[in-house]
Amino acid sequence: MILAAAPLAAQFGERVEVYLISINTTVFDKSGNQITGLSKDDFELLEDGKPQKITHFLEVQNRIPVQIFTLGQTPKPEKVADPEKLPPTTQEALKERYILYMDNLNVHPLQRNQVIDKMKDFIRSRLTGEAEAMVVSYERSFKIRLPFTKNPDDVIGALEQVKMQTGEGMYRVQSRMDLIDQIQDDQSFSQAVAHVDNYAAEILNETSLTLRTLQDFLLSLAGVPGKKALLYICGGLPETAAIEMYRYLEDKFSNHNGMRYSDNYDMSSQYRTLINVANSSGISLYMVDATGLRSVAGQGIAEGKTQSYETDFTLESHNQTDELASLSEETGGAAVINTNDFLRGFRKVAATLDNYYFIGYQRGRAMEDRLHKIEIKVKSKKAYEVNFKRSFLEKSSYSQAADSLIAKMMLPVEENPYNIVVEFVQPHPLEGGAYALPITVKIPFSRIALIPQGGKQVGELRFGFVSKDAHGDRSEVIWKTSTFNIPDEAWTALQAKDFQYKAELAIQPGPSLVGVAVINPTDGLQSFKIERVVIETQGAKK
Repeated sequence: MILAAAPLAAQFGERVEVYLISINTTVFDKSGNQITGLSKDDFELLEDGKPQKITHFLEVQNRIPVQIFTLGQTPKPEKVADPEKLPPTTQEALKERYILYMDNLNVHPLQRNQVIDKMKDFIRSRLTGEAEAMVVSYERSFKIRLPFTKNPDDVIGALEQVKMQTGEGMYRVQSRMDLIDQIQDDQSFSQAVAHVDNYAAEILNETSLTLRTLQDFLLSLAGVPGKKALLYICGGLPETAAIEMYRYLEDKFSNHNGMRYSDNYDMSSQYRTLINVANSSGISLYMVDATGLRSVAGQGIAEGKTQSYETDFTLESHNQTDELASLSEETGGAAVINTNDFLRGFRKVAATLDNYYFIGYQRGRAMEDRLHKIEIKVKSKKAYEVNFKRSFLEKSSYSQAADSLIAKMMLPVEENPYNIVVEFVQPHPLEGGAYALPITVKIPFSRIALIPQGGKQVGELRFGFVSKDAHGDRSEVIWKTSTFNIPDEAWTALQAKDFQYKAELAIQPGPSLVGVAVINPTDGLQSFKIERVVIETQGAKK
């Protein structure tokens, strides 16, 4: 959080560029077979119901580009012998990045470990060339176990460490069994519904935290380029917390409508938000239900209960898997649910990553922070299923730079064309235990592009600040603006000096990361700098 800085100034101007909006698309026939060999003329693309002209088209077969089209050029049906000769922006967009996300809170450890064992061949087959993968886990707190790497052995080693973690699935099963026993003992509907409400509230709170943590992580990846696929390993995620238990109440207390109480625990809006965040971050979700093929018999064995004690299995199964399917479908991914053949499931995932169409259209106006609905259709009389992300969050230059800054706090990639230097001085305590940390950002005047106007150099620089403490808690990115209106002769004299911008950050004691972004709207140049700082109770050291 920024406590004090130079006051906001009026915006000097807006730099308008041509922006490319790209969508990865897969096409299947009614039997589930992928369709290849289509051209750009076979597709129709709409944004908010309005047709858009396809200006960029690339087909990838077996991870190799085979058709390329850009506006004003002729499609090239031959294979590209050397992908390195593709334009740098296309190379960057096609680079594969895999995020292996282990949800240890919502999975049975034995089922999770079985899936991990089946993933190993998938990982080795994917990590070729420039492809990278990272491993993260969640067990009421988020942990990056391995940052992006090209080494499959390191990825598998990190997953082996995850296998040693105790999952919460066993506790969930026991809690559910205890609740069923309690309902059997309850003499009144009011007693029983109170017990179910308590159970549902616990599931609601834990699932909401799970989704918020995933959402924050997806936002942190928004500024990472490439074709990003997140494989989420869990044991199902409920759309409505404990809905099967409210149906169970109706079975015992047939004169009461227990299902109406479940409306208080519906989380569908949270999943819609998560879909929008994934799409805006350019991440396809591949949701994997480690439970496998759900069956009434399997449920009874897991709980050690007779048929009379069982809940509505169909309702419960759909409640746990329907949102997994939606998260995958609406972000352009694929779900692996209701199957014990995880090898086949991962082959399905690989197929959607190996063969797809890269479809793009251009926008010639400044970007704003707005959500758009996307539709892609195949112009054919045959019944094709088209898989793509269903929404696109248009982002302003501020939001795009904020995404990049947050991403660089997680992935320390140097991008500092301004050669900015960040300096800290002695912090001073604030109320509540935080510290105000003075910060100075230095930029050589010689690197700042301004506009000559009436014997002066005019323009502005925009400064973004963010911090993250040792617990992973991150502040919002705060933007400040500094304007320039410098006479030409003074500007010449400043070329050998540094421009300095001062601000204060509110930082918690202990180690933190501080991120600084600088944007020049005049030439569009951006610079980022990430620094580590440790604030001790008796002072600070960098």
